[in-house]
Amino acid sequence: MVLAAVSIVLGLIINFPTSYISVIMLIVFFVNAYFISYAYNIFEGTLFIHFTEANGIRNILQNGMRVVSGAMVPLYLFPDNIRKIVEIMPFASMVYWPARSMSIVQFDNDLLRVVVIGIFWAVSLNICAKMFWNYSIKKYEAIGI
Repeated sequence: MVLAAVSIVLGLIINFPTSYISVIMLIVFFVNAYFISYAYNIFEGTLFIHFTEANGIRNILQNGMRVVSGAMVPLYLFPDNIRKIVEIMPFASMVYWPARSMSIVQFDNDLLRVVVIGIFWAVSLNICAKMFWNYSIKKYEAIGI
């Protein structure tokens, strides 16, 4: 958590937003990324209720997420067909768009589409994560308690 805060502060010092729209979109994308990441972590943590040893599954999920979120390779380097698919997935809203928001100069229809897609994923993933958590807790059996 401390490393994340230091990274954000250093990023803002090195590459300060160029316009007020950049600052507003940075805040919007950070809030959106928080809720999507929260749901993702609830899903990932709930897997440990269903599987005795889910570390392998967690590693696959985390490494796959790093590739398709733009954390390992920026999404603009992907081929057009793959990039269009990946931009619709929730992972781009977790990493790529908050970082990209620093260079936004004007608000247009493409940016509105990205915000709406991110809000859709944040709401729907949190609803699904809550349902999956409730289902999993009902099936949970503790031994030795």
